[in-house]
This record gives sequence, structure tokens and C-alpha cells, in this order.
Amino acid sequence: MKIKNRTACTTAAPSPARRRLAMASLAAAGLLCSFTAQAQVAVFQENFTSGLGSFTAAGSATNSSGAARLAGCYGCTDGAITSGPISTVGFSSLSLSFDRVTSGLDIGEGGIAEYSTNGSTWTALETTRATSNGRVTFNLPAAAAGQTGLRLRFRIDANLSSETYTVDNIQLTGISGDGGGTNPHAKGPAPTASLLEASTGPFTYASTNVSSLSADGYGGATIFHPTNVAGPFAAIAISPGYTGTKSTMTWWGERLASHGFVVAVIDTNSIYDQPYQRAPQLMAALRQLVTFSNTSSHPIYRKVDPNRLGVMGHSMGGGGTLIAARDNPTLKAAIPLAPWNTSTNFSSVSVPTLVVACESDSIAPVNSHASPFYNSLPSSTRKAFMEMNNGDHFCVMNGNDFTRIMGKYGVAWMKRFLDNDTRYSPFLCGAQHQADLSNSQLSEYRENCPY
Repeated sequence: MKIKNRTACTTAAPSPARRRLAMASLAAAGLLCSFTAQAQVAVFQENFTSGLGSFTAAGSATNSSGAARLAGCYGCTDGAITSGPISTVGFSSLSLSFDRVTSGLDIGEGGIAEYSTNGSTWTALETTRATSNGRVTFNLPAAAAGQTGLRLRFRIDANLSSETYTVDNIQLTGISGDGGGTNPHAKGPAPTASLLEASTGPFTYASTNVSSLSADGYGGATIFHPTNVAGPFAAIAISPGYTGTKSTMTWWGERLASHGFVVAVIDTNSIYDQPYQRAPQLMAALRQLVTFSNTSSHPIYRKVDPNRLGVMGHSMGGGGTLIAARDNPTLKAAIPLAPWNTSTNFSSVSVPTLVVACESDSIAPVNSHASPFYNSLPSSTRKAFMEMNNGDHFCVMNGNDFTRIMGKYGVAWMKRFLDNDTRYSPFLCGAQHQADLSNSQLSEYRENCPY
């Protein structure tokens, strides 16, 4: 929230003659200020706790005492830092705040803050010298909203290396388009059928590997995480099936990360691990994601919300998903995919669970696995059952024919229950969902709406 907005909400006491009218005005102003405080959420932030963080450097640009220090240079390149692309899709009323300090600048020199919507044309927000130190806030024009590649740049125009411009605690905030802006977990534009059915969502993402030697309690992982939108994000761990590896499930990691989740697609300790062994490995992976998020040198530093965790898995990994949901009621969502398990009783599960089945599954036949698993879930638990028409046991893996509809429901389920984002409810219960029931790729769908 901007300091100047707080100041604007401070009003002197009215004269007696105008007290009633003034008190009514103050009450209205108080409501307006309260709404604005709720509506402003972080779109992007950088505190330079780990080098220059998400910024790339040119010229003399270094991390000094946890801030970006830019120095001048005579006859060579002055210091500058430029952010990667930042998604402002789904946000309005953007505001940029940062701390800056200049030192030794002469007339005609300055520290410059600017932004670009295309990466080539830059608009200056300010050029400052030593008399303008402190924290500042700038309201960006409406054209900066709704961009997939907004960039920020800070640079110095000076002649000497002793002349510096130091920047820290950069924060870009905006009003989220979540139907009022009151949900801090809601990220991205309002969902549409075409957005959910596309192969990737609104955010760019990166991946990083966890080796078997670095993994704590599981066999290794590839972590997929958003790169052009501020966290923290809900986190999801995904297990492959019997004899499978993480490489069979990467499409889920990519799809979910591009919609604003941190996703660990894991290898298990043994490809022959049973469901009861995969469940604790899913939880171990989630715990390590939280640890990585608390480690300043890790790529997912500050990206994981430890209170919003979910699990997924295929086949025996799906059985492990159900067991993890049963044994860890603090989980927020679960999606077992063509699940296999020796027990069909999950009557104590309270975690919202979407069971995905493959109609022609001969390895985990629907009538003896996915269907009784779903039926055993209590009616008090938010649940759904989705069966892929004529799909075999591998219909949920990479290269399947159901990615549009399956990815749509997988993302919507996680958005609704991990992010508490009710903008996705119509795709699970409402008119959008009803339209999908005639989709030829669905052979059956059950649910206990509303949610």
C-alpha cells in the first residue's frame, strides 16, 4: 500500500457547523481506504537478498550490502539493471515503489528509473540526484497493465565510478482482477475456456533439477516455477506411476507452473515403490520445496506458501496421492490420476479431491480402482470424478490425447482449492462445466457441487 494513499485518508476534524456532513464523508473515505488496502497485491518484488536476483546487469552493477549499486563510467558503459518480463495481465492501477540513494552526482547526471512494455522503448519515471533520496512511489499509466512482458530498468548517467545510484526493495503492486481484488492468492487474468484449454497459461516458467543426492526423502525432481509474476505460490508435488520416472509427467509441471504454481515432478526412491511408499515421498518433496523457498540462493527463494500445498500422482502415485490426502488433512487439494491401490476405502479423506480415470484402463480398471476410490470419499468432502473416454492406463501421461480437457480441469481444481480462487468455480460446477459434459472426450463425470 502506498504511503501517499494513507496520507490521503487522514482528514482534519471538521468545524461544528459541518460535523454531520463531514462525519459521513469520513466514514465513506474510511471504507474507500479499507477497500484500496485490500485490493493492492504484489505483482513483482525484488529485495536483492541473492545477488541481483531477477535482474540482469550491464556496466558496473553489483550487489552491495543487499542492494543494487550502479556506478558511472567515463568512456564506457554506465551501470544498469533490467528485469525480466513481468506479467501484469489481470491487474490494473499499477504502482511501483522502491528505495534509492544517490551519491556524488553532478548537475546533468542522475539515477534513472524507467519501464518498457516491449523491451525496446523506455519511459522514464524519474531522473534523480542527491537531493531526492528516499523511498518513492509512482503510479504507472494504464498502458502498463495487461502486459505479458513489462520490464523495469534502473540505470545511472554519470562519469565516475565514485558516482553511484543504489536501488533496493522494489515492489510493483496492482489491483487484481479477481472480482474485487480481495484475494491475495488470485493470480492472472480472469479464466476463460480458451485460456484453460491452451497448452500453457499466462505466465512464463523455468525449471530446476533436484538430484537424487540432493533430494531429502525422495528420488529427485524437476521443479517448475513461474518467473514473471510475484509469489508466493501454492506448491504441488507429483509422483509418476509404477516403473515410471518424472519424465513421464512433465506436461503437468509445465501446465500448472504456467498458471502460477510451484510444481515438483518427482522421481521415487525406487521405480517399484508401492503407494504407501510414494505417499511420504510426495510429502517429503513438499517439505523440501518449503526449505528451498527459505534458502536465499535457490531459484525458488520466497516462491512457496507453506500453507497451500497439494499432491498429484499417476497409478501407484495416484494411490500414494490418496494416502497422502488421508494422512495429511492440512493439504488443500489432491488429484489422483488413474489411481491404483490395494485398499479402496478413503472415507476419512477431507482434502478436496478430483479423481481422474481412464475408461479402458486394464491395469487399474475403473470399476475396481478409481470409481470405488471416489465413492468412498465422504459426501462432506469436495470431490469430483472425471473419466476419459476410451483412455488407457497411460491416458494422463505425456503425449496423451486429453491434455485440453484434462489440463483444464486440473488447473481449475488447483486454482479453486489451492488459491481459493472462486473465479474457477464455473469451470467445475457452473455453466462452463455444464457445457463440457457433452465433450466427446468425457465418458463420465460426477461431482458434489457447489464449490
